[in-house]
Amino acid sequence: MEPLLNGAGTLWIQHKGLRIQVTYHIYKQHTEAFASYYYWEEESIDGMGDHPKPKQAIIEAIENLMEEMEAVGMEIWTTTRPSTDQKVKFVMIPEEIR
Repeated sequence: MEPLLNGAGTLWIQHKGLRIQVTYHIYKQHTEAFASYYYWEEESIDGMGDHPKPKQAIIEAIENLMEEMEAVGMEIWTTTRPSTDQKVKFVMIPEEIR
C-alpha cells in the first residue's frame, strides 16, 4: 500500500551562493525531499533526505547534495569582476561526470 500523500511542492533556495531546487513530498509519517543543483541547462547533481519533519528532510537533502558534490570532486568558485563589481561563478566539473 502506498503511503498517503498530504502535500508536495517545489521551492528554490540560496545555499553557499548556489541556487538549489528543493522538491518535497509530505506523507502521513515522513517527508521525502530532493535537492538539485543545475550546473548546465538540465544537467544536475542531486541529494535526498527523508525525515518525519519536513524542515529536517529538506536540511538532510541539502547536506546530502553537498556531500555528493564533494564526492565527485565538483568545485564552485565565486569572485567579483574588478571593473564592474559583477559576481562571477566558476563551476569545475570532473571529466567523468561531464
